[in-house]
Amino acid sequence: MKQGAASAVPLGTPHALTLRRILFGQAQMTLDSLFSIFKRRPEGEPALADARARVPQIAKLGGPARQIAAPPETAARQPAGPVDQVQISAQAAFVLAASQYNPSAITETETQRMSDGLYQGKAISARDRAILVKGPQSGAERFGSQNAPRNLLAAFQTDISDALGRSDFVTVETSSRAVSILGRVASLREVIL
Repeated sequence: MKQGAASAVPLGTPHALTLRRILFGQAQMTLDSLFSIFKRRPEGEPALADARARVPQIAKLGGPARQIAAPPETAARQPAGPVDQVQISAQAAFVLAASQYNPSAITETETQRMSDGLYQGKAISARDRAILVKGPQSGAERFGSQNAPRNLLAAFQTDISDALGRSDFVTVETSSRAVSILGRVASLREVIL
């Protein structure tokens, strides 16, 4: 056997077996440590707590651990105490709107509030909200006063028929969107009241 900087150890010698045990034993131990958090645990044994306890050990194997801090503006925006967030479904947003507003007798202020509620409940898009707040396209059907109730559903239906006569398909499309939203609110109103 040659002597040198990188001498080879014959495979059958006891030194080679010891060297293999050391190298592969450490590799096996490292892999076992890494995958131990994924192994099934018998019932009653706290797997998550055990995994959290092993994280520092596993981090040492891969090199020095780095602490990642949240940006200062993110930390400043977080509320002091616990905050409850309630998300309602689109159907629930429509039911809520139907319980509070009547599209057949609604004021401009109520239309704004109803549109905002449906938009915040993710029941309608920003475009749908803008269509409802703007009102029908025809000048005669616009809101006269903020407090004067009117039949907004009928106004948008009239707008559709007038726009069809003029072949104004953009107005037909926007008014149809409003009629579908207001019609859904009106039909739910009949069911729940």
